[in-house]
Amino acid sequence: MSPTLLFTLSLAVTLAAGIGVGLMRQFALRRAILDIPNERSSHITPTPRGGGLPVVLVILAALLFTRGWFPGEDQLGLVMLSGGALIALVGWLDDCYHLSAALRFSCQLLVSLLAVALLSPADAGWLEKAFPVLIVTWSINFYNFRDGLWLRFFRGFGRLGATDPSSIRQYFSDQM
Repeated sequence: MSPTLLFTLSLAVTLAAGIGVGLMRQFALRRAILDIPNERSSHITPTPRGGGLPVVLVILAALLFTRGWFPGEDQLGLVMLSGGALIALVGWLDDCYHLSAALRFSCQLLVSLLAVALLSPADAGWLEKAFPVLIVTWSINFYNFRDGLWLRFFRGFGRLGATDPSSIRQYFSDQM
């Protein structure tokens, strides 16, 4: 793939995701699809939910668009598309209906099991399959969880700038 094409695709995906998030925000505000802060929240005011959905949809569309550009990667593309779509669907349903942690984790584990089953060599042993399932499940969980952590981190550091010791001290005092 040429660097120009890769840059153009990256720019298009970024712009489309940004526009999608803005539209989703307006939709969530109109429909009152809000995350109400609690003791575990990283925000202090009600926040629109569902912003990840347009990002995932744009990335999945880009994956569909680029299918066939990378010979021999059809299996990986299929796993990424199907797994990403399932995780996005579960995330959206959770945003709208507050699914249980057990149901969300079960879906994450299912995606991990399917990914490892489809992508690992047929002669791989159980440990060679179990460990990747744990890593993939952890990764899905981590990326879903970290969204709020980044906001909290930058809220503390962004007050005066990350190089100012008082902002670093303020960040950590907020955590206590």
